[in-house]
Amino acid sequence: MSVDTMKNNEPFLNTRIRTALYGLAVCDALGAPLEFQPRQHDRPKYVRDMLPNANFDLPAGHFTDDASMALCLAHSLVTSNGKHNAFDQAIRYVRWLDEGYMSSVADSAFDVGTQTRQALQYWRQSASAETLNFVGRKFDEDWRCGNGSLMRVLPCALVAKTEQEAVVLAKESSRVTHPHTRCVDACGLYTRLAWHALQGANKEQLIGEMQKHVESLEVELRKRLQQYDSIEAFDSKPRKQISSSGYVIDSLEAALWAFFATETFEAGAIEVVNLGDDADTVGAIYGGLAGAFYGKVECIPERWLRDMKSFELVVEAAQHLIDLHTRV
Repeated sequence: MSVDTMKNNEPFLNTRIRTALYGLAVCDALGAPLEFQPRQHDRPKYVRDMLPNANFDLPAGHFTDDASMALCLAHSLVTSNGKHNAFDQAIRYVRWLDEGYMSSVADSAFDVGTQTRQALQYWRQSASAETLNFVGRKFDEDWRCGNGSLMRVLPCALVAKTEQEAVVLAKESSRVTHPHTRCVDACGLYTRLAWHALQGANKEQLIGEMQKHVESLEVELRKRLQQYDSIEAFDSKPRKQISSSGYVIDSLEAALWAFFATETFEAGAIEVVNLGDDADTVGAIYGGLAGAFYGKVECIPERWLRDMKSFELVVEAAQHLIDLHTRV
């Protein structure tokens, strides 16, 4: 899709941008009380509404690090006119960690991933090329392939004018804290799918895009995803075989499984957060893609939106992203 075509399609695209960011934050908050919790296998016991977050003693509706860091990235991309700026991103993440910038709890960050915290300790000392290179060396290990960059990467799809631009932005954004190729490629693939969803691709087309690029993915990511060559492949995958851990491949697979195996935003959101474990993050990953795909704020249950806390931060960031598309 050309830039001129996208400009002619702005009302359609703007609504999808807004719904995608809303979807990420809402599903983050929906899943947050289920984080660290064992999976419930009895469907009538599924959580279907916002609940208080006993993990952090918070009322219902608070989004966590997933949405907060996505908002940091969104503002960085907007300020940088849609371009990647690792130093600006890192400074905003440090502000979130130290000051609660873009947090749903005033002046306080919470639910910080271990690797993210460790990487930001180095960025706090110096936002420089030396730090970027150091993080790239220190965290480039198999056991460091968490979901901390995947959970926040959605804004790269929301600012990009082309598919390739979205993928490059996503991969570069991952390297700020999660430089391993597995994390970088997961971010690139997810953002590719979200970008195509924003343009109105159907689910069959999205699977086609995934399979078109699967052979170029990092080996372990390729092994996991190459089996999913149709909607039926997702739909037939037993729930008990889907892991919702913080491992980047597990998180991506869980989000994609919930997205492709359901037919509405609400159904997929309920399915994915009730996987438990890293429920807020798999929820956020699902919610961004599903919001981009279903494309209207009305697809998100009004009761969930009504219960959100600090949601004005999400609304503001979405508008800035829309304004960027309008002016560029």
